[in-house]
Amino acid sequence: DSETVFEPKELKAIETDGQVCLVRYSPCGQFLFGGGYDSVIRRWDMSIDDPQELDPLIGHRGWVQRIEFSPDGEKLFSVDSWGRLCCWPWRDEAASPYWSVDEAHDGWIRTLAVSADGAMLATAGRDRSVRIWSAVNGTLNKELPQHSHDLCQVAIHPDGKAVVTGD
Repeated sequence: DSETVFEPKELKAIETDGQVCLVRYSPCGQFLFGGGYDSVIRRWDMSIDDPQELDPLIGHRGWVQRIEFSPDGEKLFSVDSWGRLCCWPWRDEAASPYWSVDEAHDGWIRTLAVSADGAMLATAGRDRSVRIWSAVNGTLNKELPQHSHDLCQVAIHPDGKAVVTGD
């Protein structure tokens, strides 16, 4: 009923030695990922009573700014404050990127979107650029005209034919 009040309660607590600035569950809901200022993507198995920290994903140079999963849940995409874009096999025990683009943008990539079909990625950054990438191999497919302001958000329409940005 509309008058039911949700009372949050702590189910599990995770201790970590680094600052975590963003978190995202895997599509299956069994794993939790956290990115931070230390260039590391931490991951935890949440399917057990006492969450277990797994080997981190290491490969970024700057703050991990955003992480997104492919629609099939098999790949994890991430961007950082130094302009790097990565694609990970997140289920691998000691994962190294399938591919990465070291200078996907000139500096800080603020946002990342994955198309509904999993074929494309869109990134936007402080360099005022929007770039469209192949999610399969990291190839740059298109660069949109530079905006007049820093970009903070990007979204891909579900039909894959339009990209929206926000500053």
